[in-house]
Amino acid sequence: MKVGGILLKFGAPFRLGLTATPERRDYRHEDLEWLVGLLVYDLPLSSVKGGTLAD
Repeated sequence: MKVGGILLKFGAPFRLGLTATPERRDYRHEDLEWLVGLLVYDLPLSSVKGGTLAD
């Protein structure tokens, strides 16, 4: 069963989706809106570069 099918089986009133790859080459990012809802917050890499563990 695909991830989307599994998520639809749970009647959660809220879902939190975090991704480091909001745009994918396989276009699966198009599934994000119906899986977890609209984008609420976007933190561009350029705004945190130099101040995180990921540097």
